[in-house]
Amino acid sequence: MTLITHFQSNVPLSCYLLLFCLGGTLTGGCDGESNGLVLSLQPSYASTDLQTDKDLTGTWITEDGDLKMRFEEEEDKVYKLTEIEIDGQIERSGSFDVHLIRLGSSWFADFLPTGDIPADSAFAQMHFLRAHTIARVDLSHDDLGLAFLSDTWLKKKIKEQTVDIPHREIEGTLLLTGTTEEFQDLIYLHSDDDAAFAEEINFHRQEEEDQ
Repeated sequence: MTLITHFQSNVPLSCYLLLFCLGGTLTGGCDGESNGLVLSLQPSYASTDLQTDKDLTGTWITEDGDLKMRFEEEEDKVYKLTEIEIDGQIERSGSFDVHLIRLGSSWFADFLPTGDIPADSAFAQMHFLRAHTIARVDLSHDDLGLAFLSDTWLKKKIKEQTVDIPHREIEGTLLLTGTTEEFQDLIYLHSDDDAAFAEEINFHRQEEEDQ
């Protein structure tokens, strides 16, 4: 199972590569499908919101072993994430800055790709605009769950006019264009609503001797 399968996306990886090469302007061929992630131009945090959790540091792997995430804590409450997708003997990776925040009773992680976006990493290519994504975090010492904000849910709420947030839709991908405060308000108000988040991706800690 690949990372794209985790997000239940029907978009071919070639569409992401095209989006990246064209700087986020797609000229047909992908039928306006969504990549499954909500992107935001602004972060979900201010510097005063940032938190750390020592349990996040380390390497995490999915049960089927197709996806690893390695978190390293750095200065200023920033985590450096190396995301590794495994397909047989082939490994593809991407790099991200991750920031932890707490909104309401829940923890969240804000992901932003760093450096060059690698053409062979599906998760990195989902961030073709070098924008922020956010996931609700369920963390214990040996288990990690990430549930990303659902674009299907948010598009439905916007269409129903029950959520009002500045946005654009680019070939099916929802891009939030409002402020950090508006992004935070959206997450805070729906932090306990499971329908607002995609199916959780579950990881367990990979000990050093297993790496």
